[in-house]
Amino acid sequence: MENVVIRKSTKSDCPEIVEMIKELAKVEEMLDQVKISASMLIEDGFGEVPYYHAFVAEDVTTKEIVGFTIFVHHYSGRHGKSIHMEDLFVQLSHRKQGIGSQLMKAVAEYGAGNGCSGLHLHCIEWNVGPMEMYKRRGAKNISETEEWQIMRFNSAEFEKLFLTD
Repeated sequence: MENVVIRKSTKSDCPEIVEMIKELAKVEEMLDQVKISASMLIEDGFGEVPYYHAFVAEDVTTKEIVGFTIFVHHYSGRHGKSIHMEDLFVQLSHRKQGIGSQLMKAVAEYGAGNGCSGLHLHCIEWNVGPMEMYKRRGAKNISETEEWQIMRFNSAEFEKLFLTD
């Protein structure tokens, strides 16, 4: 990992991040669900009040972005402030070099610096490799231990339930 640096993302990283989001979605068999664009990432992450934060892994030799993580603030009535890591991705050519761990460490340091007490993330059940990595680092699968189920209202359902009379 000596040729890779972890840093906060910039607006100019957004096109490469979008391509990696698509690459991740393809692995997860959800490419058809990707609605994000570079302009949306710029607007949502670099406005007056950023809606998300991101770190990238940059190959200092090629200046190529080889990995990224996107995360947001999360609040629990039981636990207080924490971070939700939405995405973590490292290009196949750069895996097994500790880059994912360094991206996670950057998120954890950001959270600790902002008074957060934990890190939340979701994994697709069949994507065992990343789940095992998280577990080796101390993550608990609360769907097994606390019987939580993750629920979501997508755009149409959200609008129907909450934004119409």
